[in-house]
Amino acid sequence: MIDRRGRVLDPASGRRRERLQWKRESGYHRQGTVENAFFRYKQIIGPRLRARDRRAQEVEALRARNILNRMVGFARPESYPIGV
Repeated sequence: MIDRRGRVLDPASGRRRERLQWKRESGYHRQGTVENAFFRYKQIIGPRLRARDRRAQEVEALRARNILNRMVGFARPESYPIGV
């Protein structure tokens, strides 16, 4: 397909945009985000808790979560409006 300026248009690009929009609107990307978080947790912290006591397991999980959140925070760019 060719537009008025003679550029070749890809008919799949419109469908791709629609699919990406649907993913954003439906929250589909959240599943990938959660799966990625668990993968990161298991790779860095390990697949299971080491503590035996229930309270100690809770503390271990909270510490691991804090470590991962801090690591993610280092890679997150600061965003702020630029004055025009």
